[in-house]
Amino acid sequence: MRPILILLFGLILLGGCKKEGRPVITPYGVSITDGSVIEGNGGNVVIEFEVKTDATVFGTDKVTVWLTTVEGSAKSGTDFVARNNVEVSFAAGEQSKKFQVEIVEDTVQEPNETFSVVVNSVSANAKIVDGTATGTIQNDD
Repeated sequence: MRPILILLFGLILLGGCKKEGRPVITPYGVSITDGSVIEGNGGNVVIEFEVKTDATVFGTDKVTVWLTTVEGSAKSGTDFVARNNVEVSFAAGEQSKKFQVEIVEDTVQEPNETFSVVVNSVSANAKIVDGTATGTIQNDD
């Protein structure tokens, strides 16, 4: 009986349980990368962030992430368009998504400005690994 318990314990520790032919990865780790863009003076400028899971979403799994922008030296309305509690979902086969924030362009001479994008919440099958990204708006005036 004792060798069986040791074997079962070892399988649990090593993630040996299988779901649809692969080890179960629970929870999926979620992170977001920093972004940077040159401000511009005309046209549409967006700053892009990459939202990632630490493993490709598998089978019938779905991972959902909610994101919000937070002011720093860059202010919503005058420097960027705020986004609040925006849902980003990962379906089977996905591991990376783009999250865009629109930049408000101007011709004012100013220093580079920053704001943050934070992961507010994640679905029950996920955990936040790196939940804050910095967006840098590089002045070009």
